[in-house]
Amino acid sequence: MRAKQTLRRRETTNPQEALRPEGHPTVYYLLLGLFVWLFGVLVFIPLARSIGPETRIVVSLIFFAAFSVLMFKAVPRAMKMIRVLSSLLAYKYSSRHGLQRSESATLFQNLLLILSLVILYLLYVPFLSAFHPAISGMVLILALIVILLLTLRAYITLAPRLVECLSSR
Repeated sequence: MRAKQTLRRRETTNPQEALRPEGHPTVYYLLLGLFVWLFGVLVFIPLARSIGPETRIVVSLIFFAAFSVLMFKAVPRAMKMIRVLSSLLAYKYSSRHGLQRSESATLFQNLLLILSLVILYLLYVPFLSAFHPAISGMVLILALIVILLLTLRAYITLAPRLVECLSSR
């Protein structure tokens, strides 16, 4: 309990200090994943497509696995960074709009998670489409369900404020 309070205090007073332990490895894995993605999608998969369909699937599978390993290493650290960034944004903008800091942090965290999920899906689409277009469609449906749940969670956070605004008119 005390460690969480110390971490939250550190997040709002000195966000650089809170981001330092997770920032460097996260950026490293994300940049490495971006380079793997760029070489895979822009160079090797088109080359493999010109050789044959079986080669395209094998090359896509290799780059899909490499990209996935890097993302699995980066995502837990990125989640911690999203929490720190959302508390920093809440500290900066909650007083302007009359929200409590915890409500604002939840709202910003959900928005950053939605943005991250959309970017992650867009990065995976070329690999998933190389296997079969229906796979990318199924993953899109799952991503939309998660986005809907995150949006509902943000709405539940803001619902009392919306009711107050509507009732005051």
